[in-house]
Amino acid sequence: SRPDLASNHPVLVIREHLGVSTNALDQSQTVLPYQYTPQIGGTSPSSMQQVGQIVTAGQSGVLDHVSIYADSMQTTSPGPVPLVTATIQTVSNGLPSGTVIGSGAIPITDLPAGSSWQRNPQWVTFKLSSVGGASLAMTPGTQYAIVVSAGGGIITWYGSGDVYAGGSMVFPYTSGWGTVPSADFLFQTYIMPNTYNHYMGWALDFSDQPSDSVPTPEQ
Repeated sequence: SRPDLASNHPVLVIREHLGVSTNALDQSQTVLPYQYTPQIGGTSPSSMQQVGQIVTAGQSGVLDHVSIYADSMQTTSPGPVPLVTATIQTVSNGLPSGTVIGSGAIPITDLPAGSSWQRNPQWVTFKLSSVGGASLAMTPGTQYAIVVSAGGGIITWYGSGDVYAGGSMVFPYTSGWGTVPSADFLFQTYIMPNTYNHYMGWALDFSDQPSDSVPTPEQ
């Protein structure tokens, strides 16, 4: 049975709150000045259509988005706007395995315009979605590859020396992927941590009191 609440005493209600944490920077390589400026895309037989960076996760959580330091070498032309794509691949023997677990794409027009004589790199971000039901959940020590392609356009992803200990730049050679151990691309990765903001709150609840028992604020 309900207690008698007609004694004009408010009820102290304790409420527990759970809030999802925001994205957190996990791994990054942001050392400038850049030293390597490989172009991605183009029609030359020697053009690389994709390049990558091996990354080692440092926190537990779901990989949410990645950013790269890049610009576009694309000139205005008729037809569909090329999409620049960043895929997340699993790693085998320190190289991209070809198994894609996540992907994000942006129009090449979202990249700042640059040229071979006037560099203009900026950070551009790819929001990731899982592919084929795969999981983008990471745990500390998990290695994965960020692989970027230009979708028919031409872009430059900038890199510097070997300053990131969790992986290296990778290029597609005739025989398959190979590492560039002396270099790393500039990148940032963000995860949704497996933690929650947990706090307690309290309030005075007069909802079960007679209407004439609720005190009014003093004037």
